[in-house]
Amino acid sequence: MEERVPLLARSANLGLILLVMGMIAGCAPDRAYRSAALDPAVNGADWPTCAQCRGDASLEHRTYVTKDRVKGDYLLGFVEFDDQGWYHDIRQKQLLLSRLKAMDADQGEKFLIIVYAHGWKHNARADDPDVSEFQKLLERIDVMEGARAAAGAGSPEIKRRKIVGVYMGWRGNSISLPLLQEATFWTRKNAAERVGSAGAKDLLPELKNFKRVSNKDRGNDDLGGPNETQLIVVGHSFGGYLVYTALHSQILERATRLRIDGEEAYYGIAQSFGDFVLLVNPAFEGSIYEPIHNFAVNRCYSPKQRPVMMIVTSEGDWATGIAFPIGRLYTFTQSAPQDGERETVLKAVGHLNRYRTHHLRIQRTENDQPVSEPKTVIPTNEKRAEAMADAATAEMNRQTGGAISKTSVYYGNAYLEPARPLRANYPYLVATAEKAVIRDHNDIFNENFIDFIVRFMTAEVVSPKKNEPPDEPSDYPGCARFLSSAPPVK
Repeated sequence: MEERVPLLARSANLGLILLVMGMIAGCAPDRAYRSAALDPAVNGADWPTCAQCRGDASLEHRTYVTKDRVKGDYLLGFVEFDDQGWYHDIRQKQLLLSRLKAMDADQGEKFLIIVYAHGWKHNARADDPDVSEFQKLLERIDVMEGARAAAGAGSPEIKRRKIVGVYMGWRGNSISLPLLQEATFWTRKNAAERVGSAGAKDLLPELKNFKRVSNKDRGNDDLGGPNETQLIVVGHSFGGYLVYTALHSQILERATRLRIDGEEAYYGIAQSFGDFVLLVNPAFEGSIYEPIHNFAVNRCYSPKQRPVMMIVTSEGDWATGIAFPIGRLYTFTQSAPQDGERETVLKAVGHLNRYRTHHLRIQRTENDQPVSEPKTVIPTNEKRAEAMADAATAEMNRQTGGAISKTSVYYGNAYLEPARPLRANYPYLVATAEKAVIRDHNDIFNENFIDFIVRFMTAEVVSPKKNEPPDEPSDYPGCARFLSSAPPVK
């Protein structure tokens, strides 16, 4: 027995050593995957096709061809951050912004800028699946933007905007060995928080400032119109946490702004950061969403209110539904004395009834089966531009107004159904998606969900008709006044 104890101890030590060595061997370096340079042909007339792009430049002008031989192009920039949230190379940001400013100054371009922050187990490598799927999304948006411009070709103010993708890269994949990746939950969540608290808090306002300069906006971060530069920010998984960390205080501040009318003060239109924020299967606890939720449900909204932010979580998302609460078990050592508070500390925001506003569902057949199952986004060269254009024009010609908060609203085959009574025009949407729309945590680039998101943004954000602020508080007389009836302090 005495001999077995040292033997077991040596075996345990050997196992620990092998585990550490395996983690070191599988450790992904904390470095940039994109050089701060233009693609070599970005300034030429014959810009490269996607197949010819090197895949290591931080700024690429990519081209594509649809199944029916319609050609298009868009700009794709990469900005990468290290584990402390610093820029790997600040010249990546500078190159992107200088290119946008030059196009704005020299050609009078307007832009539709889509920022994407990837999640756990991803990075900015050319062969990362999120990079290629983001490219497909940008191609689809470019086709639909072309259709929007073509539909209004008779109007002199209608102009096709340049599609710009900005891929925010960080070390979401810190260990390349599959089994050991699961043990990086805490370190990657903390890294996403540091990036959101540092570099993203610099990059995103810089892009917003460019939007203001492009639109000659002398106001207070006005929302972009359908023929102006617009900015949409998207985050997935820990990338959703990154984006939320960077923007939640600004989103809350924009919700609390007042309009002063003589002796009275009213809450005005709640504005988004840029024009819209979308978080898909975000991996952060509900407790940090509480300030926005608490304020949002206790004010009212103008009929001209646009959606500010949407959080969408799949009911099949095991990562945020199961793994996330397990990773948060240590919070039982913390005090949470309020009713329902412990649950918000433990669970991800999208899995809490407290915050849920909508269900995202797919239409069913007569046999109660989904009209389509989620499948990976079809490459643009296998899709017809005409079909994508029809979807764009269908959405841009209708306005849902405040219907989203009152009844089911369809966007293609998918629809948003209110999960509870909501204030009219409620703009902070937290939706649970059935598996037929998003199958699981990583299934965000599938035909059903992408079709819904592109249609939703086309109708509600990209081509809005309700983009002017109200002229008078009487435009929404039911809206609460700020401290108007408060008794005098004695």
